[in-house]
Amino acid sequence: MNILVVDDEPALRQLIRRFLVRDFQVTILEADDGVTALERLRHEQVDLVLLDVSMKAMGGIETLEAIRGSEKYAHVPVVLMTAQADEQYVRRAAELGIADFIVKPFTPATLCARMSSIIGERAAVTAR
Repeated sequence: MNILVVDDEPALRQLIRRFLVRDFQVTILEADDGVTALERLRHEQVDLVLLDVSMKAMGGIETLEAIRGSEKYAHVPVVLMTAQADEQYVRRAAELGIADFIVKPFTPATLCARMSSIIGERAAVTAR
C-alpha cells in the first residue's frame, strides 16, 4: 500500500514515515505542497493520502477539492491533518468526503490508531 504524506514540514513527514512504516506494511511517498501532491497522484499509484490543511503553495482544502474533482483519483481516501480546529475547514472537508481528521500535534499512538482502520479497509478493498 502506498501512502502519500503531504506536509510542508520535512521533520513531520519523516516522523510520520517512521511510525507508519514501523507499524504497517506501507510505502510512504512524500510531497511538500498540494501542487507536488497532485503531480505525484498523476504519476504514481497512491492508495491513501495524509494531507496537511495549511501549506504555502496550495492548501489542503484546495488540494482535496482537486483530488475529488479528478476522475482518476477521486476515490482515494484522504485523511486531513491540521492544527486549526476551524469549523469552516472541518465542514468543507466533510462535504468533500474525507476518511478522517487528525488534529496536530498528535502522538505516534494517535496517528497509528487513526490510520489502522483506514489502512485495513483500504487493504481489503485492494485485495479484492
